[in-house]
Amino acid sequence: MVSISSKSEAKKSYVAFFDLDDTLLSVNSGKILFGEANRNGLISRGNLLYGLYLTVLYKLKLAHSTKIIEKMAFWLKGMEEKKVIELSDSVLDRFLINEINKAMLHELETHRRQNAQLVLLSAALPYICLPIAKNLRMDDVICSSLQLEDGIFTGLPDGQLVFGSEKGKRLKAYCDLHGLDLEQAYCYADSFSDMPALEAVGNSVCVRPDRRLTNMARKHGWRIIND
Repeated sequence: MVSISSKSEAKKSYVAFFDLDDTLLSVNSGKILFGEANRNGLISRGNLLYGLYLTVLYKLKLAHSTKIIEKMAFWLKGMEEKKVIELSDSVLDRFLINEINKAMLHELETHRRQNAQLVLLSAALPYICLPIAKNLRMDDVICSSLQLEDGIFTGLPDGQLVFGSEKGKRLKAYCDLHGLDLEQAYCYADSFSDMPALEAVGNSVCVRPDRRLTNMARKHGWRIIND
């Protein structure tokens, strides 16, 4: 579990939460990280096949999405943390920084001018989330983490991954901890799996949403950004 507290001493007017993959970024960082790890020979054939199998289950909705996401951490089993850090740095420089959604840059700046607390809220790992948040001058990060033993990944999550209902729980807990009003809060996300977080706030914004989330956004009258 990772939550990096803001260093800002001034009380913020409200909070705006931003999902990472396919929201702040125009791509999915996890897919790119997995692909680059495979190309660099960092994934065993068994873990690669298992990861692809889980991807198929997820896309075809043949198992509970939260359980699948938790198992996807298995591809890192046996890998040294330092190698993942090196890989993440390479992926950030070569692929991700240039894929920051320009529409989200506008949204971030608008909220910054209005004295909002800017929080990255993602199921991704801190090796990706923290540099992106720093690059975008965000105030805080809430993201997933994985178990380590002597600097080696066990393939298991460290606590609950920030996905689905857990994302909604973390968002609410953050507002409670910092004395921020949920009704004034914003949440930006792209996937139907983000519904628990989107439903928790007074201002929900769907960014290039998938089909199911588009239907829900229209039903609730939520703002949609398709840029």
